[in-house]
Amino acid sequence: MSFLGGHWPFWLGGIALGFIAVGFYVVARRPLAVSGAWARFVAGPTRGPVVTDMTALEEALAAATRDAFPDAEAAAPEAPAPAVPLRVATNVTWTAQTIFLASVFVGALTAALLSGSFAVRATLGADFVRIFGRGAASWVVLAFGGVLVGFGTRMAGGCTSGHGLSGCGRLQPGSLLSTASFFGAGIVVAFALEAVAR
Repeated sequence: MSFLGGHWPFWLGGIALGFIAVGFYVVARRPLAVSGAWARFVAGPTRGPVVTDMTALEEALAAATRDAFPDAEAAAPEAPAPAVPLRVATNVTWTAQTIFLASVFVGALTAALLSGSFAVRATLGADFVRIFGRGAASWVVLAFGGVLVGFGTRMAGGCTSGHGLSGCGRLQPGSLLSTASFFGAGIVVAFALEAVAR
């Protein structure tokens, strides 16, 4: 088995991805999610302090509720304090998001260089050219596909790393449904494109 050429075996790739997903959570205290990191990177550095004090938040919510419903306070019993304190995800800085995204690129580049498969190409391969052609039409297809991927990612609240690795690993129902949806749609579209290209 060669680690410097070809693809890794599926079981080794699965183990590596599992360690990455768990390790990311241990270090950053938040689920691994590339689209979320990209969204925070595009939003730019956070200006002003990030409030993580749950007591202040609860007091602000209670004050807003009293203002909106002045007659409801007497009728509603006081809620007991939670037995387990709420845990807030660690705020990840814009710099950390930038380093994370750069590391994804560097990791992919390193893997391509070590495997000997790195090459600068003007097309996405013979199959892409066979189905979509060359020139402006192929660029339109890529742009439209990118818009669909971005829209679907935002609509589903995550991407393949967020839902497929982190969410499915924690058996989150929304992530299981999202992963089944985008993988199922990808299979159907791949077969449909193959049929059209024949």
